[in-house]
Amino acid sequence: MLNALDCFVAGNQKALALVRVPTEAQERQRTQTRLRQSLVRDLKMIAGRAWGLALQYGFRMKGDWYGRRNWPKWQRQLPAWFITLITPLHYSALFLHDQIKQLTNQIEAASVRPRPKRMGGLTEQLLDREVGDWHRFNNRRQVSSYLGLCPSENSSGPRHQQGHVTKCGNPRLCWALAEMAWRLIRFQPEYRLTKKWKPRLLDPHTTSGRRKQALVASARGFGMDWWRICIGQTTPEKLGLKMGV
Repeated sequence: MLNALDCFVAGNQKALALVRVPTEAQERQRTQTRLRQSLVRDLKMIAGRAWGLALQYGFRMKGDWYGRRNWPKWQRQLPAWFITLITPLHYSALFLHDQIKQLTNQIEAASVRPRPKRMGGLTEQLLDREVGDWHRFNNRRQVSSYLGLCPSENSSGPRHQQGHVTKCGNPRLCWALAEMAWRLIRFQPEYRLTKKWKPRLLDPHTTSGRRKQALVASARGFGMDWWRICIGQTTPEKLGLKMGV
């Protein structure tokens, strides 16, 4: 570490990686979206615990069993002693569900930027809040690296080989863009990446590995396109994106 610091002070700017510190307001916004994701994981854990208890006693519960619409149905179908057993889980799951819904509404209400069709306010805010400032990237390589969608490199001399994605970037952006890629394939037929990757993604003869590669490439491409849109380098119309909810 000291050697790297000495090299950096001597003028080698690549000896250390500079870490961007978000402002207090940006950190608060980012914490809100990350808190929502944590609550979603907690809700899945509690729901899964009830599913496990049901299987332990020979029952099978499906879907959001804790919901206000589904819970009365399970109360009629399952024995009273089992309902009593999982009632604490029901209260916890329902409370988390309400808190997640409230946070989701608050985050989506903050989205005022025009968005491509089927890009929800939650996704748009998650991308913007995790990045903080899209202008901090100087080129597409930096964007791709931060998104965690860069292919690994295993090249030597004339041999050039790329492998799996490095996953060294922001994991929240990685899965958000992967979900967005599927929505683009379905709802943005004129988008340039949809025309390029849709045939391979929907081809029944495409292997799961090749389909995953195509999805990652589409997600990486949209991430870079969204960066270009945010900094004013291009427009959605030039990319074939249809704007709207």
